[in-house]
Amino acid sequence: PPVVRFTPFSDSLLATALKELLGANAEFRSRHQKLMVEIAANSITKHSYVGMPCGHGKSLSWFVPVMASYLAGRQVGLRIVILPYKFLLGHMVQQARFLFGLLGDRLCVEFLDSADIDEQSIKSLLFGSNVPSILFINLDGASLLLREHMATLQKLARTNILKRVYVDEFQQLIVEFGFRSAYTTLRDLGRIGVPVMCLSGSMPLSIATSLMSYCNLMLGDQVESIDLVQGTDPIGDGF
Repeated sequence: PPVVRFTPFSDSLLATALKELLGANAEFRSRHQKLMVEIAANSITKHSYVGMPCGHGKSLSWFVPVMASYLAGRQVGLRIVILPYKFLLGHMVQQARFLFGLLGDRLCVEFLDSADIDEQSIKSLLFGSNVPSILFINLDGASLLLREHMATLQKLARTNILKRVYVDEFQQLIVEFGFRSAYTTLRDLGRIGVPVMCLSGSMPLSIATSLMSYCNLMLGDQVESIDLVQGTDPIGDGF
């Protein structure tokens, strides 16, 4: 990812953003969740992997930075969240719009699947007057977007509109790579020019880092080349 002039968000601002989303008494559930949000908000030169169990609030990695940007009066920009299945898109959009509440007209949330992606729809959505703060997209759509609209994504990255890409349920790529050759375009995630955060609640670190290396998001086997939140070892014994 490119190096740009950037002032990190303070701990107090991230905590305020969390409370704005979840209520006045909201706190981070764990040090791992807090670290995940700090990386998502402030790390702009490395890709990252987050291993936290299902239900431990991984979605805050995109919600809190968006809200913090808005509260600080900064350009909110665009964050793309890749989900494994189309049926999850509607649920995630509904959740996001509920959390943003009355700010929904300023913090726009949209979704795409492969059937929605063509030159005109991409131009209207990503270069219109109301660029979404969060864009949810399924694997089919993400694969098509990378294959046919990489130059558009790179332009959004160069102009600092696109802030980060998230790959949720990262472990699903192992299954999908096995029988959908089109998904190999996801190996180009590292070419976009923004940090990519991969999240999973069920994948051992050794497999996760191998997959990140395969997707060109890590330098070989150099774990120190990525930001890491290792909140769980689902198999045990460091497998």
